[in-house]
Amino acid sequence: MPHCRYIGKRLTLNGLLEAVETGAYIVDLDKGTIVSRRTKKELFMHNRVYPPKEPGHWFVRLYYKGHFICTSRARIIWMLLGHRREVPEDFEIHHKDEDAESDGFENLICIYGPDHKKLHRNGKATDPPF
Repeated sequence: MPHCRYIGKRLTLNGLLEAVETGAYIVDLDKGTIVSRRTKKELFMHNRVYPPKEPGHWFVRLYYKGHFICTSRARIIWMLLGHRREVPEDFEIHHKDEDAESDGFENLICIYGPDHKKLHRNGKATDPPF
């Protein structure tokens, strides 16, 4: 839970871009990692229990100039380095290899939410719009 001073101060895409461009966070596109310049440690938290007992999505908390965001690492990587745009409303990030822990950019596609659910239900991929 963020400190109360961050409530209502969502870090925008422009803020994320600035944080990466100024070097506050170092993002490795191939590995799908985000490292804090200040602590020199990779940022992540597991969406299940810690330490993780089973695979799942990785989340990050980013703070920059008094603003805060907590979202999936895959979403951050797709937005920042892949397309430099927000994930459209009602869209989700899908892992091509079905490994939710593999957040390298080449493994990520943006797909319409209901189609994403169908994809996992049927196991059949369609060409994504993004």
